[in-house]
Amino acid sequence: ARKRVQKSPFQPPVISHPPGKVHITVAIKHAVKGAEATQGLPLLGTLDLNLYFTGAIGLTAKTAPTHNGLQSWLATLKTTYQQIGLSIGPTSYHDIDAGFQVVEGVFGGGKSDFEEIAALTSKSPWGVNMVFVREFAMPVGSPGVVLGISGGAPGPVAVHGSGRSAVIISTAAKIPGGMAADTGLVMAHELGHYLGLFHSSENNFGGFQPAIHDPLPDTPANDKTNLMYFSAATGALNLSKQQGAVMRTNPWVRHGGQP
Repeated sequence: ARKRVQKSPFQPPVISHPPGKVHITVAIKHAVKGAEATQGLPLLGTLDLNLYFTGAIGLTAKTAPTHNGLQSWLATLKTTYQQIGLSIGPTSYHDIDAGFQVVEGVFGGGKSDFEEIAALTSKSPWGVNMVFVREFAMPVGSPGVVLGISGGAPGPVAVHGSGRSAVIISTAAKIPGGMAADTGLVMAHELGHYLGLFHSSENNFGGFQPAIHDPLPDTPANDKTNLMYFSAATGALNLSKQQGAVMRTNPWVRHGGQP
């Protein structure tokens, strides 16, 4: 059994640069030629997934292929991504430690559960890693809930096993009002981050902080119908052409059958 300690919330990370060699991985994605591209930018693509399960809500590598909930979420993900020419390719199923059903310390300094979980993906096949947990432990007094977290915007490319090499999804979180979240759209939203998208508009907390919008020209400010709007509770599922271009050009997205 794992021993876990709740970390203090909102502590800034300590960044140090110890001496020694650094291993650098460079991922290069070349322009695509042919009828399925415009000016070298791909119009279609395929994203492979590696799904990891902690046993939350009965999801395991064995039950996942026939689990009605998971398969419904995947269907929503596929339908949402069809609008931008992105399909879901081969999907692998794996189990990890059930002690990670509750993810703690994601807001604290030091090594968090997120980093420990992401590090377990080192032997994954090609594709983005997505881990299903029960919930994220929120610091006392925190507003709202966390439905999912991406390892970056974008996440690490062509690298497994780093402290950010995963997207983690809650399977039991409730949105304000007690309604169950649309987990398929949460998956699509967090994968959008991993492939390079920011929130189309950020929460400005009623004017207490500046309004922030992404730099894409075809994502109107405060458009609650956009999948990448800051609140995943809106049920939004639209993606713009420019958002699709960003996602398809991420090196994790393959074209012509090859990564």
